[in-house]
Amino acid sequence: MKIGIDAHVLGKKLGGVERFVAELVKQLPQLSPEHQYVIFVTKAAFVTMQHQSTRQVQYAPLAFSNPLIERLILLPWLVNKYQLDALMVQRLAPWFCGKCKLIVTIHDLTPIKFAEAYKGLSNKLVRLLTKNSILRADLILTPTKAIKAEIEQYAPTVSAPIHAFYNGVDASTFSKKAEISQLQAPYLLTVGAIERRKNIEVMLAMMGQLTNKSVELYILGGIRDQTYFDELQTQIKQLNLTSRVHYLGFQDEAALIKRYQQASAFITASKDEGFNIPPLEAMACNVPVICSDITVHQELFDGAALFFAPNSAEELREKVESVLQNPALAHDLTLKGKAKVLQFNWHQTAVNVAQAFKEIS
Repeated sequence: MKIGIDAHVLGKKLGGVERFVAELVKQLPQLSPEHQYVIFVTKAAFVTMQHQSTRQVQYAPLAFSNPLIERLILLPWLVNKYQLDALMVQRLAPWFCGKCKLIVTIHDLTPIKFAEAYKGLSNKLVRLLTKNSILRADLILTPTKAIKAEIEQYAPTVSAPIHAFYNGVDASTFSKKAEISQLQAPYLLTVGAIERRKNIEVMLAMMGQLTNKSVELYILGGIRDQTYFDELQTQIKQLNLTSRVHYLGFQDEAALIKRYQQASAFITASKDEGFNIPPLEAMACNVPVICSDITVHQELFDGAALFFAPNSAEELREKVESVLQNPALAHDLTLKGKAKVLQFNWHQTAVNVAQAFKEIS
């Protein structure tokens, strides 16, 4: 087959989705040499990637960086131009692709489940068009079985096969010892985009309840919801946590690894996830992990993390203090985390996707 991959996310610092696409672009040609690939990237990314084109893999620039215009106008035209047999997209399928088969990747249904927190035209269109894309797909890829189940409930008449591919982490990279600087106080760490579903407010409430007032919290990630970020700043001031809570923004891999490896514990308090890569990165760095008790986290991290009710700052405080005050528990969690992270790697992700492609070959 000649397969097109919509890779407009490359180079945009979009976290797990971008990493997933990057790994597929790198590994699929080796795993499925019988196929040809056309990788559609932004004009900026094309400048640096065009030299990577081969007889099997061709990079092609997208005239528009706006994904909605791209799907409405550009991709249908590109399907015809490159005579594609299949097209892989993230979430939303083009309105028309002729006989070209559609591979739709649904990373989560968050904008649909939490509509009140996802405003604006683009999110409205996501809610309007997601079900149509699911029902028109020839193959659906999801990061977990939990999202597969959500899709089947959301669109009961879906007929396409649904495959969970599972994201990965480069354990060898994150386990390498970084150059550690001497810090004055123990700290907790959370990593992820700043948006309402990440439930950072419960971590701030927990910080106000901790017995040890020397413990600090570091928050890493780009801001996706400025209003929510501003609300968090107000909460920090109200709880008198200005000297103990530090927002560091988006960090490159080297800085991220260093911050992981110095943490006393990693926390993710999300109310909803499609996957969740940072806890695996923390486990690879020998850091005990504390997770909100949601379906996706149970599927991924059961047996290797402590869980707390997402809305309970008190329960989170108990879990945090049990890790900070009990070195044996912390050590046990790091050992279990180290074993768990070996179950998730990007090569296996690509293998799972390549196997799923056989459904439409």
